[in-house]
Amino acid sequence: MGSGQFAGGRYAGSGRSDDIAMVVVDLADMKVVCAGNFNETSMLTFSNFLVWFMNRYRNTALIIERKSTGTAILGNLMHFLPVQAIVRSSASSTG
Repeated sequence: MGSGQFAGGRYAGSGRSDDIAMVVVDLADMKVVCAGNFNETSMLTFSNFLVWFMNRYRNTALIIERKSTGTAILGNLMHFLPVQAIVRSSASSTG
């Protein structure tokens, strides 16, 4: 995915199931870079994946739905993302 600017959106899958789906778009040309459909995971596990993804691809903005699962994911991100920043800054200041 390189170092471009990306937007990732989370939506509720096909509408016939409880899947979690995600599509990532390159903002330069609006082409789909990757997509996934997750049906065997928890909100916590998916939230941790998003934290990893946002740490790996720094120029990513998430667009999260307002429904119940989106709210749960956002709550988890609000907890985990600042912790990642604190760990990163203290590790770099000790070395």
